[in-house]
Amino acid sequence: MGAVTGRWILAAAYAGALGLVVLNGWGIEETWIKPSLAPRAAGAAGRAQWGGMIPEFQDPPRIFLDNDPYYFMRYAQRVARGETLRVRETDLDNVPYGREVHWNSGWVWWLAAGGVVASALGGGTVDQGVEVWGLYAEPALFLLVLGVAGWWVARRRGTGAAAALVFLLACLPAVMWDYGYGRPDHHGMHNTAALVLLLGLVLSGGGWVAKVEEAEEEEAGMSGKKPKGRERKALRATREEARRAVVGTAQRAIVAAALGAAAGLWVGATQQIFVLAGAGLGLLGGMFSSTSGKREVLEPGLFRVWGSVAGGVALGLYLLEYAPWHFGMRLEVNHPLYAAAMWGAGEVLAAVAAWRGTGKLPAGAARWWLAAAAVALVVPPLALVAGPDGWHAWRDGAMRRQHGFINEFEPFLNSLRNSGPLVVLGRFGFLPLLVPVAGWLACSRRVAASLRAGLLVTLGAVLATGAMMMVQVRWAGLLSISMACMAMAVLGAAAAWLEGRRGARWIPAAGYAVVVAPLMFFFAEGFSNNLKRMASGVMDPVLAWTIASRDLAFNLKRLAQLGPVRVMSGPGQTPALHFFGGVHGTASLYWENTQGVREAAEFFADQGDAVARRIAAERGITHVVLQEDTSLAESSVKIALDSEDKELIKNSLAYRLCDPLGNLPEWLEPVPYYGSPMAAGFQMRVYKVRGDKLNPAQ
Repeated sequence: MGAVTGRWILAAAYAGALGLVVLNGWGIEETWIKPSLAPRAAGAAGRAQWGGMIPEFQDPPRIFLDNDPYYFMRYAQRVARGETLRVRETDLDNVPYGREVHWNSGWVWWLAAGGVVASALGGGTVDQGVEVWGLYAEPALFLLVLGVAGWWVARRRGTGAAAALVFLLACLPAVMWDYGYGRPDHHGMHNTAALVLLLGLVLSGGGWVAKVEEAEEEEAGMSGKKPKGRERKALRATREEARRAVVGTAQRAIVAAALGAAAGLWVGATQQIFVLAGAGLGLLGGMFSSTSGKREVLEPGLFRVWGSVAGGVALGLYLLEYAPWHFGMRLEVNHPLYAAAMWGAGEVLAAVAAWRGTGKLPAGAARWWLAAAAVALVVPPLALVAGPDGWHAWRDGAMRRQHGFINEFEPFLNSLRNSGPLVVLGRFGFLPLLVPVAGWLACSRRVAASLRAGLLVTLGAVLATGAMMMVQVRWAGLLSISMACMAMAVLGAAAAWLEGRRGARWIPAAGYAVVVAPLMFFFAEGFSNNLKRMASGVMDPVLAWTIASRDLAFNLKRLAQLGPVRVMSGPGQTPALHFFGGVHGTASLYWENTQGVREAAEFFADQGDAVARRIAAERGITHVVLQEDTSLAESSVKIALDSEDKELIKNSLAYRLCDPLGNLPEWLEPVPYYGSPMAAGFQMRVYKVRGDKLNPAQ
């Protein structure tokens, strides 16, 4: 491929990726954002009265996709206003106690900085600027990532490989969702960290570097004379300079991989440790599937650099986030134990690489150093498995059961059962077929050791994240990133394997087209469906539910004019309550709020009302809100009582409050509710807590 042709292909890939990002954003704007901004008609209809009496109904704020963005924007607004640099506590839920916040500050700073710029350009407040920037924060990050990744790969692997990676990333639905318009969440940062990690390991050759000594000797020996004296010294200097250049190139890539690993731990250790584990096993596989040869050799020092940089930066990010007084033993997020494990992993990999190169095991002090590294590496998994329950929220039964009612924690196996293999084709195209291709190429002796290592690194990440996605669908983004990097590694290895074969140069390109074609088809189908929805005026049911939750917040904001409002509700409604109504709730979807999750479930699952009375009195709850269906009753009974018994559900307080014929406890009284006709399918109920009736003795 000529240089000019390659540049045009890369430019076309960038243009195609930009086009997909714009079309995706336009579809969300037209089918989600704009409908959420439409004024609501005044009037009344039945039990729920529509709009009119509440000003917000005539000029409603926009609704974002998903729940997490409302928290991130609230945190970013505090930072943008100069109230704090790091948000370590919040009172948005778990009233009146509040809770800790462990989300990384990097994404908050990105939102806050963009919000300040947006407010300066638009003339509004910084709070308004953060909301406007929230629409574009993820696509802007994605385009930046595509630009840097394409430039990096083009320098190391050529414009063809760069173009393939850039366009493929934009085609993958899970990647587009994680970097989506109107969804300012940290999943894009998760993907970015994993992409930098995997690309760095692939472009570094997985520790394998070109062996320059023999090439230099052959060049010097072409004259037929054996170098002596100054010639030998010059040859040695030239050889050392060439070796430094080769190792330096690999070292820059391995440092980038280390930064990606550290950043990944900062964003969220629970997910990233699986990517790291898969990639690390791939590196080991690359060492044992190859031996030092005439062309490439393992460089142990690269792994030491990786471990030192990854561990050091991870520790620095931990101190940046928590110093000097917010330290704690929480393994859901970045922690010094993980930083030590990164250092330990680098030392262990370096020792294995040295043994594979020389056949000698470490001795003396080096052996003890290696033992310390091995201990550092295994401590985090041991702490996760055998440590106290308070070290990781997954050990808490109530929180674990709540995950079963969160969409992104749903097993992908359910989608497979319901939709069959077509759901795989729609999400990943034919990329899964590259898994056996990658394995086959990795077994071929015609593939260089550095290319083989890249195949195994990405294959390890794909298998690890793929296994986790079967358990929780939220891994689809990291799996997509891993698959895209694997596809790039496969293209490079396939091109090398086919080199010199007549008429075979177009096989990788044809294979790439086959892999991408289903993704383009399903993107076009989804875009067509958006156009049909716009033409029909049919509202997305999830948007209608979110509008109903926003309506609920408007009602409580109105009631807050009469006095403080503390709400007991389902966890999915709390974000809308604080963002649109400025009132705070109890339950939420986050592991930092274990207390709020448990007590909210106990409140709504109460088989009488003694427990609910106690919790309401202790927390000073002023209002109870819920949707008119059995979903909250079912989830509360499962979370609090670990049961799906229909009688327990029917006897629960949540069920009785939803039942039109149910008897209300004396300490609750109905409050008129004003809603939107567009959300009429999601009737809400509002109850005021009568504090004078909470004590049964009264």
